This record gives sequence, structure tokens and C-alpha cells, in this order.
Amino acid sequence: MKKIILIILAVICTQYDAQAQDDYYMRQANNYMRDAEYYNKKADSYLRDMDYYNKKAQGYLREVDYYSRHNNPDKVKTYNRWAQEATEKAQMYMRWSQNEREKAQQRMKWAQDAMEKARRR
Repeated sequence: MKKIILIILAVICTQYDAQAQDDYYMRQANNYMRDAEYYNKKADSYLRDMDYYNKKAQGYLREVDYYSRHNNPDKVKTYNRWAQEATEKAQMYMRWSQNEREKAQQRMKWAQDAMEKARRR
């Protein structure tokens, strides 16, 4: 009688453990998907910042054109420097955006792997 009770108890515990593992992998998959969404939003934010600095650089270049036509070399030099700085910032934000997209792709891959593990069990 004790053996039968122990066998039944072992079977129940095994099934419960398998269900707990499935829940764990599904929670992990959901966490990874939330992380991927976060990184995608952050990448979008960086792209908006990149657009801002590109427009700012274009404005500075228009000023350079204006002051070069009116023979004001000091302002041409200043606006050229500002345009260069704005362009560098835009490139920086573009790199950051690409890095965030890569992180999001990695998290989505991890989520897919976790979901496959949950299905296999």
C-alpha cells in the first residue's frame, strides 16, 4: 500500500514539476518579448533624435551658405563647426538605434527559444 501511494505521489510531483517548467519558460518568453518591445521603442526614440540633429545640421548648412555669400568668414566657420557637431550626434544616435534593434532581435530570438522549450515539455 505504501508503495502504491509513493508511486502515485511521484507521478503527481513529476507532472507538477513539468507544468512549473512550462510556466517558467512562458514567463521567460513574455519577459523577453517585453524587453524586445522596450528596445524597439528606444531605437525609435534614437531615430527621432537622429532626425532632429540631421535637420539641425541642414539648418546650419543653410546658414553657412547664407554667410558665405555675404562674406562673413567668422560665422561661416562657426556654423560649419556646429553643422559638423550636429552631424556627428546624428551618426551617434544612428549607431545607438542600430544597437538597440540588435538587442531587440536577440531578445525575440530568446523568446522564441523559450516558447519552443515550453512546447517541448
